[in-house]
Amino acid sequence: MTEPAATPPPLALHEALLILIRLEKALPYLDELYRCLSHDEVERAGRFAFEKDFQQFVLSRGVLRRTLGHYFDREAQDIKFDYSPYGKPSLNVSAGETPICFNLSHSYLLALIGLTNAAPVGVDVERARPEIITDDLIRAVLSPRERVQFTALPAHHRAEAFFELWTLKEAVLKAIGSGHTLPMTELDLGLTQEGPKEARRISTKPGEDWSAITFWPQPDYAASAVAKGHEMTFRFLEWDRQYL
Repeated sequence: MTEPAATPPPLALHEALLILIRLEKALPYLDELYRCLSHDEVERAGRFAFEKDFQQFVLSRGVLRRTLGHYFDREAQDIKFDYSPYGKPSLNVSAGETPICFNLSHSYLLALIGLTNAAPVGVDVERARPEIITDDLIRAVLSPRERVQFTALPAHHRAEAFFELWTLKEAVLKAIGSGHTLPMTELDLGLTQEGPKEARRISTKPGEDWSAITFWPQPDYAASAVAKGHEMTFRFLEWDRQYL
């Protein structure tokens, strides 16, 4: 699904670019990517108690900054972010600059970046561990209708369907930018069992349409991306050393 690329391609108007980062592949460049961080990000990185969390943050943020620096032709550490009241970062751009929208997610060994030309975007990647699907988690994620659909699925399809819907809901909430003030159970998107999906359209409320896709970047990781608008397409790239 992904293709290596030396530099990020231009962002088309109705296209979302999804960049998959295999963190083990980026790990040899940890020091270089650390130098891309802003002062507040360095402070935040220093507060992580575990090395793996430190590495995830530095590698994913560093690659994000390098990628955005490419589009704006500036040094990665000079990229400025603003933050919403719910903590969602956005680019601080000057008049006349392209208002690129972005989102970032990471889980264990993978990270995913979503980029669009002005359209709100959200991404989520999760390590799919069936053993964490408890009754409490199901009640926290699925709407009443989705819980009925989940129960009706063959047992061997349930974990796959659950992680696909969970990542999709996380991506929608991140794109909206409201944190978790909207409970997942009120976001009724429906649950299916067909496996990896083609791009599809979803609505979070009347008049608010999104393009969405759910996929498995590797067998034990589920991921989803959404971008505002019903005509968006998705392009997949895999991060490569040449980005640096």
